[in-house]
Amino acid sequence: MNWKDYEKEVHEYFSQLYPNSTITYDAKIIGRYSKKERQVDVLIEDDIAGFPLKVVVDAKYFSKNIDVKCVESFISMLEDVSANQGLLVTQKGYSEAAINRAYYGPQELELDVLNFDDLLDHQGMEAIPYVGKNALMLSSPFGWVIDNRKQQTFLACLYQRGLSLEEAQKRQEWIYFNYWRKDKNAFNIEELVSMQNAQMESNYKNLTLEKSRPPKRKDDRDTYIRIAKFDELPCSEITGYIDCDDFIAFFVLFSTEELQGKNLRKLAHLLQYSTPAKISFDNTKVIKQLEADRKGITDHLDRAAACMQLADRFSEMDNDAEEMRYRRLCWDAHPEYYENITPLIRGELKSKNTEEAINYSTEFFSLAPKNPRVMQDLLSIYEEDEYWTIFNRLVEILKKKYANDDEALGNICLHFAMHLDGCKQKEESIKYFKVSRNLFNKVDENHYVIQQINDVLNDKA
Repeated sequence: MNWKDYEKEVHEYFSQLYPNSTITYDAKIIGRYSKKERQVDVLIEDDIAGFPLKVVVDAKYFSKNIDVKCVESFISMLEDVSANQGLLVTQKGYSEAAINRAYYGPQELELDVLNFDDLLDHQGMEAIPYVGKNALMLSSPFGWVIDNRKQQTFLACLYQRGLSLEEAQKRQEWIYFNYWRKDKNAFNIEELVSMQNAQMESNYKNLTLEKSRPPKRKDDRDTYIRIAKFDELPCSEITGYIDCDDFIAFFVLFSTEELQGKNLRKLAHLLQYSTPAKISFDNTKVIKQLEADRKGITDHLDRAAACMQLADRFSEMDNDAEEMRYRRLCWDAHPEYYENITPLIRGELKSKNTEEAINYSTEFFSLAPKNPRVMQDLLSIYEEDEYWTIFNRLVEILKKKYANDDEALGNICLHFAMHLDGCKQKEESIKYFKVSRNLFNKVDENHYVIQQINDVLNDKA
């Protein structure tokens, strides 16, 4: 490959990466200061959330590493052509001083240095995080990488290339990605933002919330940006949302005040260029292997785990019948296999197997009748309007079964009161809150739940 072919390949890469932007190969620009014609290998022009974007890509076909003098010369050229982002691509490499000069230069000018091989490998620059069949195709913003390792509280995160997640968090400059499955609590961005704002107002001191102009997408999907500041966080928390049909994707950016403008452009890039997608699975080979392995398992807990894996693989392939068969087998092997219980009962409800759903729910409650978490899980399972009548039947069954156990009955009545409150049945809700308070009072006059119930009743008075 000669230098001309090298430049063309770099141009082709960015043409695919930014299909909706104006991209010019071998552009000529009159310098703002030099007043002379400046040659640009690849020029990318766009508008992101009202920010005019001008990216200059310089493809260096050197036989040695790029050094700091080369970076400084490039910075001067970027300033002369009024670019706000610049990328030096090298087929060789770069010195530590060169990359430091690129990263820690003028705040309004973003600069990166990248090896050509890394560029073509897309190493850490693209990802498709997903939950179930819902996915979002991500392209990392300028100078950042995507860390696609699933964490407990988010699906993926992004931060400056060359750092670790821990280092980025310490610098208060990183983004995490998650999604909200649309339901009756929040079916669009406006409802989700309103719900989250209410939660933040109840948890944080001196909270200020403001909107920022979001980018306009080519597909006209709704986007939104909220900037939050509060005492408990030393930096800004900036959240960007995309409406993605079945779910709402959101990115949470943490940024210091002095870097907020630059990092807002990164967030806007994600909102503008991330693409919703549906994932399809062919787990045939995996299922065959799992079924073969399961035959040799004798331990009941291991057998339940194997059934759970098979149920999940069939679920990914929309094979409801086989999924439910293995969920029931998982229950038979070990009823207390917690991760299986909610999808099992929901599956029975979805299949209109009402009696089976009630039976599994009753057995689930019997595993820990005094544990509020169990009733909270049952509430979440039956939260859809179409299941309220079934939940009422379940509560009547549980009330009769545990009529002589004050604490278990108090647990049932307390959560039924919460259910009635959600159904806008205020008088019935108050009645059951009072019944549950009396039951817990019999168990222990100082029971921790009593004060919580009193607080609820005082709010409703």
